[in-house]
Amino acid sequence: MDDETRRSHGGAFDRAADTYAKFRPGYPREAAAWVATTMPKQVLDLGAGTGALTAELVTLGHWVVAADPSLAMLHRLGGIVAPARRVLTLGEQLPFDDESFDVVTVAGAFHWMDQELAIPELARVLRPRGALGFLYNTRAETTSWTRELGALILSAQPPGLEAHWGAGSVAAVDGTGLFTPRSYREFRWSQPLTRNGVVGLVASRSYVINLDNVRRTQILRATADIFDRYAADAGDAATTLDLPYITQVWRTHRR
Repeated sequence: MDDETRRSHGGAFDRAADTYAKFRPGYPREAAAWVATTMPKQVLDLGAGTGALTAELVTLGHWVVAADPSLAMLHRLGGIVAPARRVLTLGEQLPFDDESFDVVTVAGAFHWMDQELAIPELARVLRPRGALGFLYNTRAETTSWTRELGALILSAQPPGLEAHWGAGSVAAVDGTGLFTPRSYREFRWSQPLTRNGVVGLVASRSYVINLDNVRRTQILRATADIFDRYAADAGDAATTLDLPYITQVWRTHRR
């Protein structure tokens, strides 16, 4: 991802922090436990956003620093996960001492960083043999409605963002000599969404935030239409549709 794309789309969340906090999916507690274990640790949740993973780490009993480059996102996080310490920072320039943390987590955010600069920083702030975990939620487009929703979301995605999240970004740690070979696990779950929830989920995407008003309205109306058609097919009593996810998790350790 080039620097201009990273700035224009990564910075879009400042304008939609409330929507992001309300409608984005969280992470399974089991995934957080696999990365950080259940024994209390000092954890840096980098790219914490509004605290989707931070909340699970705190619930597991860890002492957590939630770091993000967006003041608006951290403000929302403070209202959701009060025990976490909040730090405004870039992943490429961490304001922490060497070997400060037992665990560093990066959930749904590593593709927004300059990996060449961020990876040495991740290694620097980790203690020897400390764990580094990358987590990404991927929609499991296994039903007609989720495939139609996925195609609509893809139609709004501009050039330059393809294949830069998940495995496409995490692979950058390989060959650096700073970390052990990665382990991998998947956690399957689903998010029940109302009509407003589906529309809000799409509205929270960086490239939808950046659309002009006309095109954004078209995308969100089409999203609502997808929900209405498939909710009707499910029966009059259906007020939600389940959106299945695969949470992909990679774990490695500082050498």
